[in-house]
Amino acid sequence: MLSGIASKLLSKYLGDYVEGMEQEALNLHISKGDASLSNLRLKKSALEGLELPVVVKEGLLGKLTLQIPWTHLGSKPAVATIEGLSLVIGPKPKSVISAKEEEERALITKKRGLQLAEIMGLDKPDEDESDK
Repeated sequence: MLSGIASKLLSKYLGDYVEGMEQEALNLHISKGDASLSNLRLKKSALEGLELPVVVKEGLLGKLTLQIPWTHLGSKPAVATIEGLSLVIGPKPKSVISAKEEEERALITKKRGLQLAEIMGLDKPDEDESDK
């Protein structure tokens, strides 16, 4: 049951970046707080939110390992380790972008940033700052 919930959470947060978030690619040890995913193909849209002057033509993530301290979530960090990241990139083609498309891209970028901040716990004030 817990591995099913963890799989859904990983799919939710990693689904924008990688393809193939099937159960077979996922190796979970919930009680230890370890999860590892192997041989994941990056989506071609994986880097779009960074607004880089390049596009992903192909990408492969050899192994992603997560260590989550379930019993100390508020005091110890979760650690993500990436091994074997391979990217084939090319220059982003120049195109005319409408103002509406630019607004949509900015909104998507902002949402991704907020999701990342939420995942990393940056959406909460530090305990020292809240005392002031």
